[in-house]
Amino acid sequence: MGGAAAGVAGEATTGALLAAGGAGVVALCAVYRRLQPVAYDLDGSGLEIERRGRASRRYAGLVASLPDARLGLRLAGSGGLYGYLGRFRLVGGGRADAFVTSRAATLILRVGDAVVAVSPSDRDEFLGDVEAQSV
Repeated sequence: MGGAAAGVAGEATTGALLAAGGAGVVALCAVYRRLQPVAYDLDGSGLEIERRGRASRRYAGLVASLPDARLGLRLAGSGGLYGYLGRFRLVGGGRADAFVTSRAATLILRVGDAVVAVSPSDRDEFLGDVEAQSV
């Protein structure tokens, strides 16, 4: 009889752990969904990143492209859930703040003293705007 009771208690514990894990995943999805970038705006004073449910993030300074830079190892943030968001190491050294929804369209930019990774929907047009501002 004791063995059957222990088996039922073990199943209840397992179920509770699975439910808690599921709730954690739902919470992470809610957080990262709000951080997802929806637009990148260049103006004469820097770059503004509009996010789905949070305040915009602003980087001030001259904007220039770093054409040879690539995202490497994720240091903190999301590595694919609603985008590549957070702090990433760059291949070859350095770090970048990433606001990327498509790795294929990623541009690495220097904005003032910061390095930022973005993925505009029209990469070539955005890169042309960056180059026009740096002239």
